[in-house]
Amino acid sequence: MAKHIRRGWRFGAEDFLERLQEKVELAPERGNHRPEEVAASMEAKANGIIADELAARNLTLRELETMKKMHPVKAEIARRLRKETTMTWVWIALRFHDGSPSTLTSTVYQMEL
Repeated sequence: MAKHIRRGWRFGAEDFLERLQEKVELAPERGNHRPEEVAASMEAKANGIIADELAARNLTLRELETMKKMHPVKAEIARRLRKETTMTWVWIALRFHDGSPSTLTSTVYQMEL
C-alpha cells in the first residue's frame, strides 16, 4: 500500500496536517524539571504516603522501623510506594530499616500471589 502513495502526498483528511500541528503546539515542553527536583518531589510524595499509611494504622515511624523484616504492614506500604512513586526498593528498605531490599521485594511479591 505504501508504494502506491507518492512522496509529498497527504493521506487522510484534508485538515489532518493542521490538527496535528495544533497538537504539537499545545503539547507541554519536556525537560523543564531537573532530576534533583523530580527526585525531591517524589521523595516528598513517598513520605506523605508513609505518613498516611501510618496514621491509618495508628502507628509511628519508630514502630514501623522496629517491626520484623518481613512484616505484612511493611510489605503493604512498600507495595503502595512502588505502585505510586518511583522510589527504589533500596530507598524503601533503608527507610523502613528492613535489611536487604531483595527480602522486602520477595515479601511483597509473595503477598501478591
